Amino acid sequence: MVAGNGTGLWWILIWILITLFGFGNYTLNENYETVDYYENGIVEEVYEPEKPAMISASLNGSNLEDYYISNTYDIDVLSRDVVGQVGVPICVSAFNNSSDVDAIINDGLTLTFYYDESKLEGDEENLGILWYNETDYWYEQITDCEYDYENNCITVDVNAMGTYILEDLEIWVAVWNGTYEYEDEMLDPEAHWHNEFYYKDIEELADTSIYDESGEYHIYTVNQLAGLVKLVNEGNHYKDCCFYLEADLDLAGYRWVPIGWYYPADNGYMWEDYPFQGKFYGNGHTIYNMYISEEEQSNLGMFGRALEGFEVKDLALVDCHIEGKYYVGGIVGDVISHSGEYDIENCFVVGYVSGQLDVGAIVGSAASLEIKDCYAWLREGSTEVIAADMRGESDEVNCHINDDEAREKLAQYIE
Repeated sequence: MVAGNGTGLWWILIWILITLFGFGNYTLNENYETVDYYENGIVEEVYEPEKPAMISASLNGSNLEDYYISNTYDIDVLSRDVVGQVGVPICVSAFNNSSDVDAIINDGLTLTFYYDESKLEGDEENLGILWYNETDYWYEQITDCEYDYENNCITVDVNAMGTYILEDLEIWVAVWNGTYEYEDEMLDPEAHWHNEFYYKDIEELADTSIYDESGEYHIYTVNQLAGLVKLVNEGNHYKDCCFYLEADLDLAGYRWVPIGWYYPADNGYMWEDYPFQGKFYGNGHTIYNMYISEEEQSNLGMFGRALEGFEVKDLALVDCHIEGKYYVGGIVGDVISHSGEYDIENCFVVGYVSGQLDVGAIVGSAASLEIKDCYAWLREGSTEVIAADMRGESDEVNCHINDDEAREKLAQYIE
């Protein structure tokens, strides 16, 4: 009896210590739900063959009852360039919404990512951890990580709440600077595009006869402009090529499909990327009645997705209706580019531009982009900004929306 009572007291003491100090581990189960392992005493892996190479994540430290982790992979907020490569983004949060740095550090929180080495596109030694800075809308590399290549895991100290991402840093840098080349077998231009957009109008209109190997193209008709849509969205980036609009065009009666697109690949951990990388010069001409209404689609605008080399100048979109989900802009939805002193210059948008996140009259989301002398006059219910999300070395110079300067500049279109 005495021995039995002693054993029982020891277990009670251990339980009290665990309760008081909260040492343990939180992780995500196969449904990306938080699991309390110091209660369950088991370890389950997150494994989704349709997700990227990360297979599990766990939060360790003291006072874990104050914190939880969650998967944000399917919340289309972070840049898909980053999310689509290696890791499922894991958000570390506090139940009391506290962001007290000292308290977080004192609790000694660490986050561990486990990955499937066989699913990595690059070298295992290129892996690292990024933290998404919600204030600057940018990704910061955490340089002090603990690497365990034998067990395929990386651990990082949690010194701030927010989203952490396991990433191939070499690929990440290459994607952002536009030098990353996706593998051909991962590209299937019709796999999603035809399912998600009403492409028939553009496909039937398309005149591709002017697009030879010259690298300089003059567009006179709606059919020739539709030809550019078709060719870019089938994988022709036209980097360093120049396109000149030689007449006003009216798109009334057609549902526009953006030039350039971006979508999750069928293999689940890469992204199909069909960006436009050319230079489009409007020559002071106007495109009328551009119509997009895709409330569940992202990357929308005259150009949906663009990368290094992209320029648009001296172009007006008048009486447009552009409605989407994320990364929506009159001229371009999502762009990573810096090709010259100013990438978008002297462009006008008149009409309606709206969406749920990162919606701008000219640009939805951009990195390393410079805009100058752009004006917009939009109807009620539209976005109220020229460019919604400008990251990195981006700049906006002398741009106006729905103010006296915009009214005066666009008087010929709005009166």
